[in-house]
Amino acid sequence: MMGKTKLCNGCQRDKYIYKNVTIDGVRCRFCKECALNPKVNITLTPTQIKKKSDKKVIEDRLYSILRKKHMEEFPLCQAKLPVCTNVAVDIHHTAKRGVNTNNVSTWISVCRACHNWIHFVDPAQARELGLLK
Repeated sequence: MMGKTKLCNGCQRDKYIYKNVTIDGVRCRFCKECALNPKVNITLTPTQIKKKSDKKVIEDRLYSILRKKHMEEFPLCQAKLPVCTNVAVDIHHTAKRGVNTNNVSTWISVCRACHNWIHFVDPAQARELGLLK
């Protein structure tokens, strides 16, 4: 059973629609004759999928603002590990990111050397020190 007839953008008649396409951001419908006719120019444009959702964009903006304030408040490394270079350049999240991304209570300012040590050199000892959960 076929659906209702609709206006074909190719021949401008009410017909059963064979192909729905987007041309330059405009939705177009074509009957079978027009869709298969080489004289009718149907160029498909890929539909653009957002790289980030609107919610994620807002979260990222908030994160940038909070990160800047935190780095101004704590400009020195808070981990103070043996490899420390003393100048904080990163925010370390002691709890996993995701739900806790903008939870400032789980953040510490760390230098790059300490951050690498926490994640790559000795994560087990970092957990003992309370730097990872």
